[in-house]
Amino acid sequence: MKPIALMILSLFLITLTACGNDSLDNRVYTQGLGISGGENFTLTFQRFEDVNSHTIHAETLSEAMQMQEANNGGEIFTGHTELLCIDKSHTLPYVKELFYQQWISPSCKVIFTNPEEFLQNYDCTQMVHTIRMAEENSILPITDLSTVLNEWLGMGETALLPVPAGKLPALVLMRQNGDVLRLSEEAIRGMYWLRETGTKEISYQGENISVKIIRLEKQYENETLCYHLAVNISDNPSEVQKLIRSDCEKAIAEMRSFGADVIGIQEAMQQQNLDTIPEISVKVHAFT
Repeated sequence: MKPIALMILSLFLITLTACGNDSLDNRVYTQGLGISGGENFTLTFQRFEDVNSHTIHAETLSEAMQMQEANNGGEIFTGHTELLCIDKSHTLPYVKELFYQQWISPSCKVIFTNPEEFLQNYDCTQMVHTIRMAEENSILPITDLSTVLNEWLGMGETALLPVPAGKLPALVLMRQNGDVLRLSEEAIRGMYWLRETGTKEISYQGENISVKIIRLEKQYENETLCYHLAVNISDNPSEVQKLIRSDCEKAIAEMRSFGADVIGIQEAMQQQNLDTIPEISVKVHAFT
């Protein structure tokens, strides 16, 4: 009986392996995904190593996925998706469905654009590379899917998103209902100072100056939430210090005018047991 049992076990393992390979072979791996909710739901995707896109219209996201799978002869697999393109058409429920039910990666980059048009005309590899390099070079703050969802579901119900704009992406604030505010260049710089730590190269009076954010802290002082930035500045510390503070104040002003919170105000309020949003200030402590 033992040889028969071994034979049955071997056949069972072979069957499992074969099924697993068929399942993997039948997958359609999406690198770029676009969703739009208008009158009809629109799903657009771009495969890895494929500059062409595929678009389908349906009633719901799940129906669109099923139709795309039928058209492409395989399971649409979003687990490795690197770029999610959304517009202002009430996309939060669809993004949540992608995240919680389709298992799209939390590190996926998100951009605000016309999803179908963008994926029809651009290779999303370049946009993903551009965003990642801008983040690594301290030009843009990090804005991946997990961060965007946390901000949408937080107190301000507004997320910070990149938007294609020439050589480098710009930034917009986007509410759950789709309303959008495009940030100024000063506010974009300020958002980096208020959200990240690291070393950033800036241009001041024709010179490249290195600024290293040593520490970023939030302290509640005299009924004001104060953001303390301790920075190491390679040259012109007092003037660059003023520039950094001005950029931060611009970012806070534009954010507050839109009723948003993308710099951790809610977390600081919870720590202080505050019920109302306090005044916000910035102090920059410069070292050479």
